[in-house]
Amino acid sequence: MNDRKSDARPLGAVVVGLAAAGIVALILASWILSDDLADIGPGRGWIQAFTIVIVVGVVLVGILRRSTIAATNWALVALAAIATGITIWAIIGFRSQYDAGFPGLCTLLAAIGGAAVVVAALLALRVPADGWWPPSIRNGLWTTGAVLLVAAVATPMMLTAPDWPLTATTGTTGKPAAVPDKVARIAWSTDVDGPIKDVAAGGMGAVVMLSDGVVGVDGATGDVRWSRRRAGADAEQIDVSPDGQTVLVQMSPNDRFPIRREALNALTGEVRFTDDSANAVHSPGFVVPMTNVSYIGANADETEFRGNSLTDGRRLWTFRAPARCRIIGDHSEQFAVANGMLLPLACGDKEFRYISVDAATGKIRWQHVVPLANPSSRIDFDIDGGTDHTLARLYVQDAAQSQYAVFDTATGAALSSPTQLDLKARGLGVAGAPGKGVLIDVRSGRVLARKGNVLNCALDAGPALLSDGALCVNLSGKPFDGFMTTGKVELTIAGFADRTVKPISVKLGGPFAERASSGRLFQSKAIPGAIVVYSEFQPTDGNRSRIVGLR
Repeated sequence: MNDRKSDARPLGAVVVGLAAAGIVALILASWILSDDLADIGPGRGWIQAFTIVIVVGVVLVGILRRSTIAATNWALVALAAIATGITIWAIIGFRSQYDAGFPGLCTLLAAIGGAAVVVAALLALRVPADGWWPPSIRNGLWTTGAVLLVAAVATPMMLTAPDWPLTATTGTTGKPAAVPDKVARIAWSTDVDGPIKDVAAGGMGAVVMLSDGVVGVDGATGDVRWSRRRAGADAEQIDVSPDGQTVLVQMSPNDRFPIRREALNALTGEVRFTDDSANAVHSPGFVVPMTNVSYIGANADETEFRGNSLTDGRRLWTFRAPARCRIIGDHSEQFAVANGMLLPLACGDKEFRYISVDAATGKIRWQHVVPLANPSSRIDFDIDGGTDHTLARLYVQDAAQSQYAVFDTATGAALSSPTQLDLKARGLGVAGAPGKGVLIDVRSGRVLARKGNVLNCALDAGPALLSDGALCVNLSGKPFDGFMTTGKVELTIAGFADRTVKPISVKLGGPFAERASSGRLFQSKAIPGAIVVYSEFQPTDGNRSRIVGLR
């Protein structure tokens, strides 16, 4: 009998250690760790409920073991069943989280803790009533060993599990090439696993958003310099700072909320910080205004704007409208530039202001004050920031001295300009009445293109408008004829200095799956080193999307 008791004592000590470690793991998952990003699986509420029941069950076993063996065994079986329930639920949930790109630590720890309690309960069935752990150094070591065993299993999994779906490479830093003044030929092409969801100028050339992450492409060579992709996740949005140094990537678990933000060095792909808080971005479509030092958020009613550091995500400043003023306008009239956030204000009922809030401090850098002719509770105004917000054109309908004002968004300096002006990009705009306008450099007033194919191409170029030329779809014929099968599109290159246009054919991968395709058939954007063209359509099985750079 003494030998049996002696043999059972280490087992009883192990049971105590496993149960204690499992309960600690469940408590950590229930109340200590942050919520999992992917709201899949049992969730914090159910984990807490199971934890409470398991703790009560362990206490009950401790009480019953002093009475009858049968009652103790039935309690242990019930405890094992309950712990098995949370373990299986957590394992299934964790697998689903993994498939969605964001395995969660709470769910993982709940599975580990539940499994430890299951093993402890089953082993306890083999411990006789008089064979439980008495206080001794030997049995204390057995208990400690059991706790360390659970920790040895949990710790490496906890440290590595969040990155199991992640595939990432980083590159070296360098000096990006300049945005070309004009293009003449195809310089490079790069195939990527499609579909392409978006492309933004940044880093050494372009930041390309794919379905599950982003890659950095060199604008001079077309080489992929870095990548960051998370299998199963959905890339929702990319925003790049005006200087191209930082990209803010927004990802979701299988197109669910909330959103994870990852701030990356756009040159190397290295992570600066991540933010798993609830989605609090500024505008619909998840667009986040970015300066060179901060990204901007706002409260629900947009009475308060906040600047957060692009280095570590900490709050830099909070801006509220001055006394008697309120922030007005929509997201097309509230935008960020390199050194500030531009906001329209209504001050009382007699004054309109357009201000620049400093990107680093939140203080007002400059402001345009427009007195109103008559008191008004609703101010009608129009702001045209072009496609890159380097210049802005302001018109206040009820101004005391009605006029259009064009100013440099970086300095607030007013520029002389024609009354009729449609701003484009890179300081260019179309001056004159619709159908009779000319393309001008707004700062100098120099005419770059007049009526004809060169002007038509410039007007159709959008983000592919350069300072001395443009790239547009072919001005005649059927530029997308046969595109779904061949991936070929017919384009036109326009030069301002020589006033010429010439055709060029570009193949963008494919063939494409017509019924499965979403997004835009053709896109073009100016980046450091090139103009890139691509399609957002879904390639068919076994085919890849292609980005083509022209220079």
